[in-house]
Amino acid sequence: MVVTDILENWMTISHNGKFHAIFATSSIREACIYYEKIKAEDPLMKITALFDPSIDNDNENAIEKEDALVKIIDDYNNRYKQSYNISTWAKMKADIQSRLAHKKPYERIEYSPEEQIDILIVVDQMLTGYDSKWINVLYLDKVLKYENIIQAFSRTNRLFGQDKPFGTIKYYRAPNTMEKNIEAAVKLYSGDKPLGMFAIKLDRNLENMNAVFLQIKNLFETAGVNNFEKLPPETSEKKQFAKLFIDFNNYLEAAKVQGFVWNKLMYEFDIPDQGHKEVVLEIDENTYKILVLRYKELFDGGERKKGSDSPYELNGYLTTIDTKEINSEYMNSRFDKYKKALETGDSNAREAAKQELHKTFATLSAEEQKYANMLLHDIETGDVEILPDKTLRDYINEYMEAAKNDQIHKVTVAIGVDEDMLRDMMALNLNEKNINEFGRFDALKATADIAHAKNYFERMGAYINQFENEKLSIPKVRIRIDKMLREFIIRGGTDILLESDYSSYGNNIDISSFFTIEGIAAFSNPVWTYFFSKDCDSLKKEACGKWMYFYNDLEFAEKICLKAIKDGVCLESKHGNDKEGVCCFYINGDDRDAHKKVIQFFMDNDLIRKTADDKYYNIAFKFDSQTKAGEYGANFASDIKLEDFIDLKSGKWK
Repeated sequence: MVVTDILENWMTISHNGKFHAIFATSSIREACIYYEKIKAEDPLMKITALFDPSIDNDNENAIEKEDALVKIIDDYNNRYKQSYNISTWAKMKADIQSRLAHKKPYERIEYSPEEQIDILIVVDQMLTGYDSKWINVLYLDKVLKYENIIQAFSRTNRLFGQDKPFGTIKYYRAPNTMEKNIEAAVKLYSGDKPLGMFAIKLDRNLENMNAVFLQIKNLFETAGVNNFEKLPPETSEKKQFAKLFIDFNNYLEAAKVQGFVWNKLMYEFDIPDQGHKEVVLEIDENTYKILVLRYKELFDGGERKKGSDSPYELNGYLTTIDTKEINSEYMNSRFDKYKKALETGDSNAREAAKQELHKTFATLSAEEQKYANMLLHDIETGDVEILPDKTLRDYINEYMEAAKNDQIHKVTVAIGVDEDMLRDMMALNLNEKNINEFGRFDALKATADIAHAKNYFERMGAYINQFENEKLSIPKVRIRIDKMLREFIIRGGTDILLESDYSSYGNNIDISSFFTIEGIAAFSNPVWTYFFSKDCDSLKKEACGKWMYFYNDLEFAEKICLKAIKDGVCLESKHGNDKEGVCCFYINGDDRDAHKKVIQFFMDNDLIRKTADDKYYNIAFKFDSQTKAGEYGANFASDIKLEDFIDLKSGKWK
């Protein structure tokens, strides 16, 4: 029973072999028996044993003990390519201790599983004084008392990240006696205040998971988000989600160590003084992985300002959880239903099937959802041919690949870098640590056309900061090339804006792609998000123009553009979809009252920067005709500036 329990639960309790265990027995003879049983049951289990090696020739079991020692040492030598014997037993013990502690010469042994020890069987050795954070479980088939209990239990008490929220003790012999001994030891050595000494049991961890999941569910639903399909819009809501999800995962990791598995959601317990108890987990693995996707999106939401920490409580460990296995079978079945509804020509059936399909988009990342919606739009406009053997995932991957190719091409257009080299590096999924392995990043930067990149950065800078005629030195150009390429590669691609983007997207708005935010008509494409007032049709082509605000907080940009329309400040507004960019507030340039309304809105919301001597920058109004004519920087001269309306020092109206 003992061996079966250990082996059946080993991969769970050791986190797939990451951690090690000590198994304490009552005698050398029992240690040898367990050693042979475990080897016989699972030859791949990496085990060894330590006990007093002295041989008492007057003892009738001396020969048996010596034979067992020789066998254990031979097995150790063969497995780990060593050459120990009974006379060098002390050196073998030191080697075992180093392996279990991942200490010299085994500092990186976690990357070489074949060099590790899974279970060390002992009698009395290693139960006092020895300390390793890599040991997370102590098996006991012996009865301990008082200080021996506290010392033995301490072998597992060094916590180690998310995988080891606590140590685990499993005692097999005389469990009732052991429970009484533990209570007596705790009372003696903790002053009868065992707070924090014992982990929460599995039933409580499952109940806590249910309670936190209910809070997360209520948070999303209150924010108007169904099926966890996207993050809640407000920063405060995202902060609360981040905190709750970390709490949920703390309970989850503890439950996993205690035997929880996702393919079993109902657990039964017989608890002293409480009787029989059933706990059913209210969240399944698919929903959990959807929440992981939403949590990962907190890292890429664009809310972090330069030089600042994230506004959310983030745990990098959670972003490493694999979400590729989210079940897409149901989503594809809804896609098939949607395709059939299209064939019938029944608009009601089509819309119902489309709504069903939309509900499954929660299993996609925010970026994947964007391309899924683009696909549905293209299907309904007849711009894409539906093939019977292609799944929704196939189409999404094609759209994403096409977008990635376009992103890469835009980088080469912007700074003249070698497109094939950039494409090859993008395929490697590099990070900050390995981006320049073998000098590949330096080699890529060396292919950039410095003169072309200088022109690009200056012209784009002139567009964004129209009141400044920025000229970049060659060293600054190289710094910007490094920054652009580094962020582009590490983030797996981003939308790089070219001058043509600022004038082309506004002319390609399809009315069927409109949606509403807080009752305001809106439209979004890969570069811009637009908001429209009910009077937007009154914008005159020959007089239309914009006042601009340059942001580094995407969430704020959306809020301020939406607010401008709701408050009747302008006829149309838009913001870029990157984490830094420009907000545009459109009015007719020949309407002086409209100018004053926008300027007052800018001052009320601190949208105009000030100079070192506390004057407002003399920002300019730009007509769309000037943008389309390519007037930037030194080539741009505005007929309408802030100083035409207010005193730049006092802010008073003229």
